[in-house]
Amino acid sequence: MSSSMVVIAGIHVDLGADMPVWPVIGVHWKVSDKWVIEGLPPRPQLQYLLSDKATLFAGADLRETTFRVNPQFGDSRGMPQLNNAIMDYFEVRMGGGITWKISNNINADLEGGCTPYRRFDYTRVADGFKVKSEDFAPYVRVALSAKF
Repeated sequence: MSSSMVVIAGIHVDLGADMPVWPVIGVHWKVSDKWVIEGLPPRPQLQYLLSDKATLFAGADLRETTFRVNPQFGDSRGMPQLNNAIMDYFEVRMGGGITWKISNNINADLEGGCTPYRRFDYTRVADGFKVKSEDFAPYVRVALSAKF
């Protein structure tokens, strides 16, 4: 039984965000033949290797994006200052699932869990309007990924 660890560092750049550059650090650690700690943002996970083709995982998914809302967004909510505003969106997901290795280059994921925290931040609006949600919302994610 051998252990291997790789530490990874980098930066996350989103020029439209309130904080456009963030440092990022993570670790990939194969604790044993069956257990892997994939401590890499935005999807840190604890993984259990069922076989060469299937991996169980539990972890988090940190999602962030910045975009401009449509010109009537605020009017339809009784808040005209939000029309055409730039919004920073952030959410935390917690869950678990399974990854199937279909081929050397293709994986399929099935995941479910909850979203315990979401933030909608309109920092460029005059009063810095923010909406936070700490209500647990369920989610299901089905994904197909390919590496080339």
